Amino acid sequence: MTAASVVEEWLGVDDGETKRLAAWDQDARPVTGNRRLNGGWCWIHRPNEAPICIVFVKNHLEQSHEALGQPDLLEGKALLEVRLSDLRLFPLICADMLRPRMENGSIQSRLERSLRDELLDLPILVTASLLQSTAFDPNWQTAIGDVAAQISNQAVVIAVANQAYGKLHPEEELDRWRSLSGVFGRRTDLNKGHEAFPAGRAVQTPHFNGLVLRDSGPCVVCGDVAWPPYTPISSLVRWRAVNCCPINAGRIETDDTLRMSTCDFELHRFTLRYPQQADFSSSLGSGLQKIRAHLETGNYPSGSLIAGSIISGVDRDPDMNGDDFFTVANALSEGLNTLAFVADLDGSTWQQDPAEAGQMRRGETNVLVWRDPRLSGRAIMRTLQDWALKGAAHPPLQVIARGNPDDVALGPVIPDRKSDISQPPTEEGDWAAARSIRKIRCVPLGTIAAIYADGAATIENVKARASDALR
Repeated sequence: MTAASVVEEWLGVDDGETKRLAAWDQDARPVTGNRRLNGGWCWIHRPNEAPICIVFVKNHLEQSHEALGQPDLLEGKALLEVRLSDLRLFPLICADMLRPRMENGSIQSRLERSLRDELLDLPILVTASLLQSTAFDPNWQTAIGDVAAQISNQAVVIAVANQAYGKLHPEEELDRWRSLSGVFGRRTDLNKGHEAFPAGRAVQTPHFNGLVLRDSGPCVVCGDVAWPPYTPISSLVRWRAVNCCPINAGRIETDDTLRMSTCDFELHRFTLRYPQQADFSSSLGSGLQKIRAHLETGNYPSGSLIAGSIISGVDRDPDMNGDDFFTVANALSEGLNTLAFVADLDGSTWQQDPAEAGQMRRGETNVLVWRDPRLSGRAIMRTLQDWALKGAAHPPLQVIARGNPDDVALGPVIPDRKSDISQPPTEEGDWAAARSIRKIRCVPLGTIAAIYADGAATIENVKARASDALR
């Protein structure tokens, strides 16, 4: 917020370096006095010329906090258009975009009229600067959809920049919108949906689609924006949100090594969206923090392999998409809690060999946490019996598992005559030699979960009981 008198004084300064302009006619309708403005500053930088700064004012006050709570605020009357040789730019502020185009005098109606009256062969970019504390809001989805698909037959791209809004939600419908910052456009221009990018998560509604910033904290995201038609010759995407640079202590971090992969980032966020229950052992929270710290290093195992092995066990899915975690949220949350508890036990380290199964290692034994949302406990046992006969040498494997809906049985996995023994030996040597059998021991996931759910017990007691169960 800026006092009108300050803006008036600023406009009157000629420093020879920056050309200062107002989006309104300051002579005909001067902005002056001590009342305040909610405005924006549009900077235009041209090669070998002095920069231009245009000040513009919010037209429509937010009703509960501004119109009622701050009665000294002035409303603007002008719609700013910055017309360049290759672009028509319309910068808006927050609630300006919300009033529907059916309302006479609304920004949407004036924008619609401007685009209808002057049909120029130029791309159209509408920007919206927000100070929203709730990203998921049907009013904003309606507004973005109207501007993207209703105000013009021409293709409009919308760039939204909200405050760094870091609140997490376990509900996917809320969390997928992150801070609402992103780039959007008419759905029919990309009817199959927008491809996800490292810095941008794809979202879609009946009227628009696009990318929201994955990171809802302070950051700078870079990437080219394109207008339709989207073709293999021009571009297949609206926004190539490739690079995300976090802002820490007022500094933009440009070191690529500091950034997590897409799957690592989404799994890191997932552990925060589903925190430990208040009555669980504090060891669980410590273990979740260890998982997050590991993901931040980028070391093996990756977030994709951790999540894939929790869901698919020994048949892990190395290409598990972090944007699809919500489809197995309950199973993944149970598995991550159990893995976190194991990670916090004394003697647990991350399993480092890509050729071996398991996320953790305890002594000479690998530990696999497997929470399958599809297979039953009995089907998991059959899968392990088959895997035990695969032949190649492997460290002993302890499997903490639950299927849908039951746990596995406690004890060693012993292949029987129903197990798949069709695969030939993989060891070097005589093909007729006896095949080795991998050592596997199963522990019901419910047994471990019952231990870390005992928040009344001391950490020493909890860890001792868990260590006994995993011997």
